[in-house]
Amino acid sequence: MIPQVSIIVPVYNEEKYLSPCIDSILSQSFTCFELLLIDDGSTDSSCNICDSYVAKDVRVRVFHKKNGGVSSARNFGLNHARGEWIWFIDADDYLENNYLSIIMSYACQLPDILFFGNRTFMNTGISVSHIPDSFICHDAITIQKAICYLKNNNQHYEYFGYTWNKIFKRSIIKQFKIRFIESLSIREDELFTMEYCKHISTLKVVDEALYDYRIVTNGLTARTNSSSEYIVLAEQIMANMMFFTDRNLIDIERQRAFDFAFRGYKVSDSFRECMNNIPHLLHLYRKLGKDHRIHLRCKDRFLLNLGNKYLIYFFIKL
Repeated sequence: MIPQVSIIVPVYNEEKYLSPCIDSILSQSFTCFELLLIDDGSTDSSCNICDSYVAKDVRVRVFHKKNGGVSSARNFGLNHARGEWIWFIDADDYLENNYLSIIMSYACQLPDILFFGNRTFMNTGISVSHIPDSFICHDAITIQKAICYLKNNNQHYEYFGYTWNKIFKRSIIKQFKIRFIESLSIREDELFTMEYCKHISTLKVVDEALYDYRIVTNGLTARTNSSSEYIVLAEQIMANMMFFTDRNLIDIERQRAFDFAFRGYKVSDSFRECMNNIPHLLHLYRKLGKDHRIHLRCKDRFLLNLGNKYLIYFFIKL
């Protein structure tokens, strides 16, 4: 029987939390799903934990691959998913046993994408619920306004960028060949969601917390992103702007493109890297800096925050 939902869980060295995560998924009251565990080259016992569940439940499918990062693992899962819906879950998080049943009751209303809230659990044991307002959109204009809200709202919480607080239609992902950018380890989930939202006609948000997100401090959280990643991110944000017309959304995305471009220049750790990034920054600046206010902010940010002698070259070129 073809499953209604494909749950994709990238796994890399999560032996401490992996079993509780898998158990919480397999104990869902809604049962018509497949669970794809993508072992991304784990060096701890995570791979053995994954394999142990294959004999326990026929819904579990395990894949072992060379380490390539979370985007590579998610793409691998997409290549093997069979369900009508796609849900990405992190290996250190968990679900209450009725979450999927509630989600699928809303999915029966046939939105192209369904957003929901979550509970965040801190290391201190304190939990905070993040619950968006409920609404549904049926046209491009209201969908763009919804994206603005999901990125910037009164709760000061960005619902848009994650993959685990929403479910996607596999048919749309397949038709438009949507994949995560494997060279990025920052905001790759947001870019995936934005690319997906370029092809939808309905969007639904429900005011329920249907995911339990665990904040875990490990070596990955201290990772420093490279200059080139920030530049790629800025350029991708800029490219996505071409498909939207809502002025507020365009302004939000323009400012964020600048912010990430600045950050990329700031973390450049060599003269050569600075020089290599300048053409990209010039391109972004000239394309997005037509707004006079942003033009001034751009120069201010460079002068006040970066203070790099190589900026002389940049401003000469301007």
